[in-house]
Amino acid sequence: MAKKSLLGRLAAALRSDEGPTSRDIDNEVESAVKAINGAKIDTVAAKDILSGGWGEAGAMVYIMDLEPLYELIGSRKGRLVAALRETCDTVFSQDVALGQGRASFRGDQFFMRFINTDKTEGFRQAATIINEIGT
Repeated sequence: MAKKSLLGRLAAALRSDEGPTSRDIDNEVESAVKAINGAKIDTVAAKDILSGGWGEAGAMVYIMDLEPLYELIGSRKGRLVAALRETCDTVFSQDVALGQGRASFRGDQFFMRFINTDKTEGFRQAATIINEIGT
């Protein structure tokens, strides 16, 4: 039996990996929606976050949920949690110039506010900080 050509084998390999079907995608989305609907929701009053120099009405505050990181650590108390919070503060301080933002912890959330930035730049800064903390 003759071997298939390289292009023939490559074409066969690509044909066999068609990816998820529309039914698979629908099922995945449905399960994600169920998980979101069943998730515990915490609320924070705007006056609690924006008081004390955090900004005025319409100010953008970025929130990082620390709960998934606590689950990875396996606890909400102890040295690892203290190190996580210290990492959040350190990364924020390294990425944001003095007087150009504020950060605070409330419950399981890390709040960030950037001074003199538009929403796009603020989102970029928050995403950079969150990714660095996650890493």
